[in-house]
Amino acid sequence: MAAALELAEAFVRSGRLAECEEICRAALKSNPAHPRALCLLATAANARKAHRQALELLARIRDPGLAYVHVEKAVAHLGLGAPEAALREAQRAVEIAPDVVGGYWLVSRILLPGESYYRALQRFHARLKPRSYLEIGVDEGASIGLANPPTVAVGIDPEPKVQTAPKTACKIFQLRSDDYFSQRDARQDLEADTIDLAFIDGLHTFDQVLRDFINVERLAGDKTVVLIHDCFAIDNLTAGRERKSIFWTGDVWKIIPILREFRPDLNVFTIAAPPSGLGVVTGLDPSSAVLADQFDEIVARYWPAPVEPDVARRREQAAVIANDWAQVEARLSGGGAAASIVAAAH
Repeated sequence: MAAALELAEAFVRSGRLAECEEICRAALKSNPAHPRALCLLATAANARKAHRQALELLARIRDPGLAYVHVEKAVAHLGLGAPEAALREAQRAVEIAPDVVGGYWLVSRILLPGESYYRALQRFHARLKPRSYLEIGVDEGASIGLANPPTVAVGIDPEPKVQTAPKTACKIFQLRSDDYFSQRDARQDLEADTIDLAFIDGLHTFDQVLRDFINVERLAGDKTVVLIHDCFAIDNLTAGRERKSIFWTGDVWKIIPILREFRPDLNVFTIAAPPSGLGVVTGLDPSSAVLADQFDEIVARYWPAPVEPDVARRREQAAVIANDWAQVEARLSGGGAAASIVAAAH
């Protein structure tokens, strides 16, 4: 039966729902309560948008400790327009098995609904049409590949694994960000006096992100926009300093409350873009030495800071605004700061 259900799983993943269902029904003839067969039938039902049928199938499973069952329940509730019930099921799934397939993606999708951060990056490139773009943390190049001509893009990553050719002039430096800024002249690399747009997505620790921000701000102009990935803490496990799960953001989330506290002159907010929020900073001042001068104090104070257990409080800390481009435009223009901070899951 195990081999047959593996085949059924392959069928449902490839969209061959009828073949999956045929195998599962055959399995249920010998064991009417087989959890995997029932769950795969529910997966197929969810794929057909028959979400109530999916919940009925899942209700027949007697074992409450199967993470994948709770994932499928979350999918069904989400399809029925019940995000609170969906969130409870998704959170239960990752409590049981943090690396369950689809678990944390569902949690983040429920907490941060709407367009992904990649789409937000595309919108920033389209709006700003930056002459110069600097990215810290290139990885496979999916984000730096969003830069368009005539932008000059500079990428910094100690182990870049770029899979596709960039669309514009692009220079990748295989260096740690600290080494890049100490060894190279970014203005020369960018062929510009200032950075128009920067994206920080490197080492997932708040102190490194703070150093990266300090270095970027020294090259800022009047209209520079800095974007920072992973600024919303999904939960204590995934937003901790040490990696304990596949889905992991590190403690980057601390950078937003730090900037709000120590640099109230900045315009700082977080777009509720999945999977973990996109921080936005404007109004930069290259002459400011506040963060550099108080770096050790900031790190010492924020190093032990725990993840706030209350979601609403985490949203306030991160100055979260809805994943809605009209609200983003308003904040970029300097308006609606207080009114636009919302519970973006609703």
